[in-house]
Amino acid sequence: MLSLAIARDFFSRSTALHITLLAIHFLMGPTTFTLSTLPQDIIRRVIRMNSAWSIHKLRFSWNTVVSEFLRDRPPVEWLCMTETHYTLEVVVEAQRNHFRHFAINMIFHWKLVKIENSTAVIKFDIDLNDSWLMRWLFRLFMSTNHVKLLELRDLEEETLDIVDKAMQHVRIDQLDMRQDWMDQYLLKYIRRIVRRHRIIDVGLVAEYFNGRELCNYLVSLPRFTRFLYVKISEGLPKKPKAARRFWNAFAQCLIEKKGKSSVAILSGDHVMCFRV
Repeated sequence: MLSLAIARDFFSRSTALHITLLAIHFLMGPTTFTLSTLPQDIIRRVIRMNSAWSIHKLRFSWNTVVSEFLRDRPPVEWLCMTETHYTLEVVVEAQRNHFRHFAINMIFHWKLVKIENSTAVIKFDIDLNDSWLMRWLFRLFMSTNHVKLLELRDLEEETLDIVDKAMQHVRIDQLDMRQDWMDQYLLKYIRRIVRRHRIIDVGLVAEYFNGRELCNYLVSLPRFTRFLYVKISEGLPKKPKAARRFWNAFAQCLIEKKGKSSVAILSGDHVMCFRV
């Protein structure tokens, strides 16, 4: 009978979970085969290959290993996603000692952008028409449990929806969103992401905002979101003095009544208000 070591070797090179499990079953011969009797190193491989929602269904002897895996995933210092011409460009910055972890978990044609004393930056592109797009993004977010800064640039609503679903419950400290235009529907979507991931620092940059919609959005943000930064790229408003008075009063209201620690509103390169 073939050894379990051969089964593990076969497993490490297989890309289809169900085929792999059947192969192990065959190689183990008459031995009783259940998920609960799998060796821990194989369980870890299964976890990495599986989707986020399936992991939460695993029970019994899997629990300890799953908890260990979820807890020990390294953080991402900076994750930037930019949509350009049917391509999602992804940049991952992580601690240098975690570079190998993220490189191995990314099957894409990644390239090393730079490596410094303490950090490494990896870049790769994903075709938005790829039928495995969701699976690739799940794999990316399953490789970490904490993103310190998430930057989303020019994502279409459909792409943003896919990214949002793939993120699941990854902890995010800071969100930086950059779009040409932000309407009330996009702002509602951003608010949902902020609430789900309990993001404390939110920055929005766009060519244009509707003033009323922007105010409604800022007021509706949860109290745990403490730091707000908004930049309107279209330049100085027609009545800058009146605009500054309004935004300063509005920011002060957010600080006093909504528990914000700081609020900054810019119009082009002109500071409308900065309240702490």
